[in-house]
Amino acid sequence: VGRANRHRGVGHRTLHHLPGSPDRLDPFLHLHAAFGDDVREDHRLEVKWQRRFSTPDSKRQYVRGLFATIADRYDLITVLLSGGLDRRWKAKLVATIDWSEGQRALDLACGTGDIAFAVAEHGCRVVGLDITHRMLQIASSKPQVSRRVAFVTGDMMALPFPDGSFDAITTGYGLRNVPDLGGALREMHRVLRPGGRMLSLDFDRPAMPILAEL
Repeated sequence: VGRANRHRGVGHRTLHHLPGSPDRLDPFLHLHAAFGDDVREDHRLEVKWQRRFSTPDSKRQYVRGLFATIADRYDLITVLLSGGLDRRWKAKLVATIDWSEGQRALDLACGTGDIAFAVAEHGCRVVGLDITHRMLQIASSKPQVSRRVAFVTGDMMALPFPDGSFDAITTGYGLRNVPDLGGALREMHRVLRPGGRMLSLDFDRPAMPILAEL
């Protein structure tokens, strides 16, 4: 094939036309951008992604924007990403502690309230905290809503509670998103009473190659 003599930009692609091809045949004569173009595009996307997490502030801004965008679809997304195991994992997390009537619990990055509601069923008083206000609006509209559960819009990095306020702290898929893990853990330790417990639920890509491809 001879050297292409015309280029047309479409989105982020460059479509090459064969020499002498009439415009009316364009749909049939487009050639895909060169492999090198794909590599360069992938590199640009990778660099852009790395910049989002390059500093605590950039990660904080990215996470806030992301969850504000997906709040109304959060429950569905979590079910899909967990392969439908989300509720089972949360139930197992809650069952780890032998709860007592009247205990105070803090559920961080509580999202739409699944863990907070489950802990409240054991007679505990629960505060669910999340940085995305829309998440808490959805949680408050669920049928499981209880007087034992209070929702607070706040930041895990600066918890608005006195020292030693809670008997237990739970978080589901929360620690991965904090801009400063050490700072978040220090705040959790501060508001946890001596002898209290902290439980964190998270998941990642499976180690087995076959499952990792699913």
